[in-house]
Amino acid sequence: MDQLSTTDGPTPFAQNYRGIPVRSISQPGQIIYWVVFGLMAGSALCFSVLVFLKPVAERSHGYVTLLIVTIASCAYYAMASTGGQIAISQYGQFQGPYPGTGIEPVLRSVYWARYIDWFLTTPLLLLDLLLIAAVPFGTALWIITADILMIVTGMFGALCSHKFKWGWYGAGCLFQVLLVYGVMVTGTAHAKARGRVTGNAKLPMVYFGLSAYLLMVWWGYPIVWGFCEGSNYASVNAEATAYGGLDVAAKVVFGWMLFALYPILSRQNKDEYARGAYLPPLLSAPINAMLWPSRPQGGAHQKGASTVDDTNGVGNGAGNGVGTGPVSGPGLATSGNGAPAGTTV
Repeated sequence: MDQLSTTDGPTPFAQNYRGIPVRSISQPGQIIYWVVFGLMAGSALCFSVLVFLKPVAERSHGYVTLLIVTIASCAYYAMASTGGQIAISQYGQFQGPYPGTGIEPVLRSVYWARYIDWFLTTPLLLLDLLLIAAVPFGTALWIITADILMIVTGMFGALCSHKFKWGWYGAGCLFQVLLVYGVMVTGTAHAKARGRVTGNAKLPMVYFGLSAYLLMVWWGYPIVWGFCEGSNYASVNAEATAYGGLDVAAKVVFGWMLFALYPILSRQNKDEYARGAYLPPLLSAPINAMLWPSRPQGGAHQKGASTVDDTNGVGNGAGNGVGTGPVSGPGLATSGNGAPAGTTV
């Protein structure tokens, strides 16, 4: 059973509601939060060691993965120490009567700290995937934007005390479907294209496997939301257990999977470097530029029957169906929209 906190209970915000009991977390739930905090913090320490043992050129995914569990550690410390929450009345649910107050609404602790965590970490999780696939910057932008809107609408619904919370819930699910399409359809096409450049057949398999795993875990969140913040059916302790398990799967387990697959990603980076390719800075790339191979200054890059001369940035697409067009970065022959032939934006 959840603990009903009053003014002298462990949740100090309850005094703001005239002593009305709040359906909040009890000791078993707080233990769950401390355990998840320990897993996140411990993984952050391990990831930091693993990252800095690698060459600088191979740290991009490690930095992102380390940042994910570090942010999650801060959020779980806040929730474990009874912070990061607010009491929200639940639509259509009442308790009482209480002397002098009449029928009062049911109040439930909602943890806004976890939404800040998700707002910051879910785009980074997607960035880990999209860097593997090397999607165009514009594609990465709309996928990550759909993810941010999914989190924001979920938070609006959780903090809503009337029936319109389910409208926010539906909107969040639609944004989740949109980002699933972007990751699994568009992203997979670009992962295959990147693998073909160096003949690395394992790269698209790695991308697809990691993407499928992460997105399957993510579909657990709207289910938990519906039983907890949505309907107030499940206890706050059950909410802590469910969300804690999902976060460990989506951040800790996913992070260790990514580090285990580093040899394949490292081989891809080395093969691209040997061909004169490198990863341009994400935020400085043109809106339709690929997040992968462009060539450092100097020389020409041979790709099949297609060559690029860095002195004038013009590609000759003879023999591969790609004509002269805009160049993605300083010296990559591309199609007219800045993407390799056979990929979608």
